[in-house]
Amino acid sequence: RSVTVQWAPAPGAPEDAVRSALAVPIEHESGRLGTISAYARAPRAFGQEHADALVALAAEASPAIVNARLHEATVELVRTDAMTGFRNRRGYDEALELEIARARRGGRPLTVVVFDLDLFHDVNARFGYQVGDAVLTEFTELVRSVSRASDILCRRGGEEFVVLLPDTECREGIRFDARLRGTVAAAEFATGGPITYSAGLTELRDGDDAAGIDERIGRMVLSAKADGRNRLVHDCDLRSP
Repeated sequence: RSVTVQWAPAPGAPEDAVRSALAVPIEHESGRLGTISAYARAPRAFGQEHADALVALAAEASPAIVNARLHEATVELVRTDAMTGFRNRRGYDEALELEIARARRGGRPLTVVVFDLDLFHDVNARFGYQVGDAVLTEFTELVRSVSRASDILCRRGGEEFVVLLPDTECREGIRFDARLRGTVAAAEFATGGPITYSAGLTELRDGDDAAGIDERIGRMVLSAKADGRNRLVHDCDLRSP
């Protein structure tokens, strides 16, 4: 009643590779946490002493699992921006370091794009901070709507956001920005008027570290704003097909 057992024997293994199973639920007052299971190739391999041992192990594991989950939830709160549900600056810094390491380890591309809402201080000045907060929330929902489950969404600070695009080359990142830009242009915001953003985009290069990427995309956003706002600045080499 605890588990359903399914397995595929390795090539050449006997068909009766698993003949015995013993499963014990890991339970807590909050409900079922999981199951500890043991399997053997011999029939009737488990006795009461094995069941007692697994029951004792499950009893010890239960509070440890609960505490680990509470710790992870607390850490996640520290990494998360309360207003948007995106990763906050700390979460962004940690995620960027982690994704750089993953990209290098797997030989996969990583693209980073930063968005900064244009003239956002005017929104707060004209409409108040409540409307300003609504605009930020609305913008983040649009970012979420065009993002993949694997993309990492961050609020870098204030009205500045970053999306980490794993397994994504620079050219694909430009298309991501185009989708978002079109979605934002068609949206109705709490101000009743249009909202635009300036963006910077780069791909992980040999020798890059998190600080270098962060500084590079920051310069790109400043360049986009200096060039008239509502545009993307990138350093992609688009000469190749």
